Order: sequence, then structure tokens, then C-alpha cells
Amino acid sequence: MGMHIKLRITARVLRTVEKCGGLDAYLLGDKAQRIKELGMGGWKLRWRIMQTDAVKERFRLQREEFGLEPREENLIGADGNLVTKAQLDEEVALYDEQLRKEAEIEIGEEVEEAAAEGVFMEEQSTPKEFTVTR
Repeated sequence: MGMHIKLRITARVLRTVEKCGGLDAYLLGDKAQRIKELGMGGWKLRWRIMQTDAVKERFRLQREEFGLEPREENLIGADGNLVTKAQLDEEVALYDEQLRKEAEIEIGEEVEEAAAEGVFMEEQSTPKEFTVTR
């Protein structure tokens, strides 16, 4: 996506992101625990990354490698419902605008729980920035 985003993540998730080789790889992972810990912000970011042409092409090539037939692309909105191309483009533009406004995205169960309770997690003096490359 080529933009900087502001994240609030747990230390455990940060270690996992680095181990996976970046935020894109972490978000697109399919392990059960990871899917559970993404939270709403992570799911939205995952959805947005999956709308990029590079990721769609990657999944198409994986289907070919496994010997699966190509399938018709179903356009699915952020809410999980089928949408038209125009509706999908509108949702993507809206989410990109929210990201540009530097809305903070929370990833990790502990972060969401702490935010709900009003408890702040350990702050670091030098925050890490991630660039989503897909």
C-alpha cells in the first residue's frame, strides 16, 4: 500500500512480526492463534492488504501450484458480505483515508483489553514504524 501506519501492538506480537519477516506476512498468516489475536483493527488491515493486486496474484499462483482450478473472484467487503466492484473500491478508499489520518490500529488481545480498561501498556521511547509494501 506504500503508506506509514500507526500501530499499537504487544511486545509478543512485535516479536512475531519480526520473526515472520514483516507486517504483511504476519497479517496474512493463517495460524489459529494469530487469527484470534488480530482483533478488529488487525482484521481490517488484513482485509485491506488482501485487496491488493500483488496478494491476489500470489493466491492465484498458490492455487495453480496445488493443482486447483482458477476460481471466479468474489468481491467481499470489510463486513464479509458480497459487494460490487464500485462498493469495494469505495470501502478501500474510505479505509485508506482513515489510515492516512493516522488512526491508530491495535493488534493483540492484551492491547484491546488494556485500552478498554484505560490501562496503558509499557511505552517505548522510540516507536517502530511499519511500511506496508503490498
